[in-house]
Amino acid sequence: MQSIQQRRKQHQKQNHAWYIKNRTTQLQKHKDWQQKNRKKYLEYQKEYHRTHKDRNYLQRVIEYRQKYPHIIKAHTEIYRLWQQGIINKQEPCAICGEKSEDCHHFDYSLPLCVVHLCKDCHMQIRNDDSLNKEIKEVFMYDSHVCNE
Repeated sequence: MQSIQQRRKQHQKQNHAWYIKNRTTQLQKHKDWQQKNRKKYLEYQKEYHRTHKDRNYLQRVIEYRQKYPHIIKAHTEIYRLWQQGIINKQEPCAICGEKSEDCHHFDYSLPLCVVHLCKDCHMQIRNDDSLNKEIKEVFMYDSHVCNE
């Protein structure tokens, strides 16, 4: 006879396996629901953040800035240039051609060497190292900004 803990672990493994198998469809369903119920979703987010304020948030930000000053410097440089109108944030995504919302740094020591990406393509590149290397080879060495 299995104990409750053993059955619970088995059930968790089965749920996790199902989630991994159906992840993309579930994420798409969630995304569709968010778009259809935008107002309800935003209200939920506001309520959640109001009731679950992170007291350690400021401390985490300070630690992150101390741990990764080169990343902060690169992001700040791009933001400053965008504020001055030197960088156009309205360029299309370099991969799919949709409206770009992010700038992706391949190398933080080259703060001006960025690729404009939409949110979906940016997340794909950040989560897939082989895709990141492939895109880096195409854009980093073709860009005049990266080679200067």
